[in-house]
Amino acid sequence: MSTLYINGKECEFTDEPNILEVIRKAGFDVPTFCYRPDLKPFGSCRMCVVEVEYPNGRVMVNSSCTMPPEAGIKVSTNTARVRKIRKTGIAPRKPRQRMYDLRQIRQLRFAKIRRRIRYQTNQIS
Repeated sequence: MSTLYINGKECEFTDEPNILEVIRKAGFDVPTFCYRPDLKPFGSCRMCVVEVEYPNGRVMVNSSCTMPPEAGIKVSTNTARVRKIRKTGIAPRKPRQRMYDLRQIRQLRFAKIRRRIRYQTNQIS
């Protein structure tokens, strides 16, 4: 078992695939839009961004669904910098543009699944 800190709370993790799962296991909420646990992490919506401070002092903002957990890091889920990135990442200036962006994310995210289903149905007939 390894340990990391989420909002100052010490949390242990073992085999979680990403920081988002560790955060949820610890009882904290992080908004997500494109994350599905049964699919490969994509990280396109940037809703699950968190601020990560490494033991060497380096601070980064990264999507928690694509970042594997590491021992000794400090994760902050609700800083001013993180909130600003969440607001600007998915909410463009025009509401129509926002809907177009969300539709594109879905199309990119699930295109591979649709192709696989189409291929499987062609094999049956």
